Amino acid sequence: MAVQWAANVAADPSRNFEIDPAALIAVHKDARAGGMPLLGYFHSHPNGLACPSASDIAQAAPDGLIWLIIAGGAVTAWQPIALGAHVTGFTPVPLIVEG
Repeated sequence: MAVQWAANVAADPSRNFEIDPAALIAVHKDARAGGMPLLGYFHSHPNGLACPSASDIAQAAPDGLIWLIIAGGAVTAWQPIALGAHVTGFTPVPLIVEG
């Protein structure tokens, strides 16, 4: 497993996040070419709340990938709940820390 850093290209990165589309496309291309699969995304919440925000729900794709949210000294994992092509919320995913 590896972490691929990507720039936050949101208009106001202190309030929102948007993964650099070129970086995201490159990861998808690499996975299709036999590289490591994309498991999910991570970002921080400066407000200290380690749960999905309304913006997260609005921006999430119904792709089933995991969202890690880092905030207030915690890391939480979430999976989008989709209704057709729209994400309506997230369900928590348990994290097991080893080592």
